[in-house]
Amino acid sequence: FSGALGVIIVLTYFLNVNFIRIADIHPPSYKHFFESDVFDKIRPATKSDYRIAFINWHPTVGVENSFQVAGGYASQYLKTYALFWRKLVIAEKHEFNNYNYKAYLIDNDVKYESSPPKKIEQLKINTNLLALNNVRYLLSMNEIVKPEIYGLRLAIEGVPFVRKQGVSRFTQIMWRIGENIQYYVYEVVNFIPRIQVIKDSVVLKSKTELYEVLESFEVQQFKDTIYYSSEGLNEIQSSLIAEYQSSKASHNNEYLISDVKFADDLISFVVKTDEQIQLLINENYMRDWELYIDAEKAVILPAYNTLRSIIVNKGTHTVKMIYQPRYLLISYIMSGGVFLISIIILLILLMKQKIWTKMPETKKSEYNIT
Repeated sequence: FSGALGVIIVLTYFLNVNFIRIADIHPPSYKHFFESDVFDKIRPATKSDYRIAFINWHPTVGVENSFQVAGGYASQYLKTYALFWRKLVIAEKHEFNNYNYKAYLIDNDVKYESSPPKKIEQLKINTNLLALNNVRYLLSMNEIVKPEIYGLRLAIEGVPFVRKQGVSRFTQIMWRIGENIQYYVYEVVNFIPRIQVIKDSVVLKSKTELYEVLESFEVQQFKDTIYYSSEGLNEIQSSLIAEYQSSKASHNNEYLISDVKFADDLISFVVKTDEQIQLLINENYMRDWELYIDAEKAVILPAYNTLRSIIVNKGTHTVKMIYQPRYLLISYIMSGGVFLISIIILLILLMKQKIWTKMPETKKSEYNIT
């Protein structure tokens, strides 16, 4: 047995075979990094302050560490969000040729660990859309060459992870479980806050035209203008935007946003403005969210066909967005109905049983029952 084991070890070393193949596609955990003093340099006060994103690593890593993350499996999100990421991720056509693709950031040239470690020579990500999606920091196991040309700034210097081979690879995998590995952290310089006043709005004729805009425009244009697709607007939403566009407001107004609160099913804040304003709320547009301004129901607009925007009139207003999924109401009604029917059936059976036990034997004999 010892001789056979020795042969396997030798073959593993010379044939460059790895003991644990799964390590090729699963880099070291970010857990220790999130708990380190290094990450304290960019740690948000609350998880809703900004989003983070990963290169070549699944976004659930950030979620598990209580951070807001951009990205995810498209099949778990709305199709509009998947289409947004189709423009954010600059990839080969065959990689994203249908709806159910992995909508997270990936660079196949540096996907695997290597020796020497590879650098990202060309970043296949539209960082303008990262900024629009409230992403402030981009985490990577690999160094990005000339990050400034992508609107990025190196925030934390990483340490390249050199892939060992053969038997040493097995030892490396075992040891790194508890290692505090240093990752490259890049700041998206012009990231757009979670709530932002955008003065102008443009309604484009089609979704195709909208996604062309998403693909080509710069960050400053997104900070100045919200783009809508007429195909994604209903009559009420179209009228509201048209009214805002035709208003005589200068859109160079003074405003104050305070008491901001973000929860899984509630977003609330107070806005004070000296004239009508348009706000971009950097959350996915979903019909199950309801908007209330000063307790009165209002309209949410689909900014860029995937985010939310609202229009607030002059004055001081309390704004609330509440998650009220229709399927929960339907499920409650169905469950309550089934429960009520079950109680009625049970009562009928009990009443029949009570009547039967009180019935005289002579009467029971008429039913030919012994």
